[in-house]
Amino acid sequence: VNVTAPRVSRPSWDPQTNRENHRFSRLLAPPMPYYKNAALLEFVRETLDEPRMLDHILVSEDLAGRVTEATRVCERAVDGTLGSDHFGLAAVFR
Repeated sequence: VNVTAPRVSRPSWDPQTNRENHRFSRLLAPPMPYYKNAALLEFVRETLDEPRMLDHILVSEDLAGRVTEATRVCERAVDGTLGSDHFGLAAVFR
């Protein structure tokens, strides 16, 4: 069971909010695989900068009923930089 939706409304992948990490990771990352599929490559290029929920917290049905809260975490920059190009997610269980 995905316990992040609908509790977390802000995206975990957000190049617009996390600009510095996304700029840096593009300098280091190899080209996106496109498997010789031009349409796939074009889709990746068009959507790479779109904020979206790429990350999830998945638990068993038994545990899902015990979740009281799920939030996006690691949103504060240290020395001007966030910890990752993804924001973290956390869940609280009772």
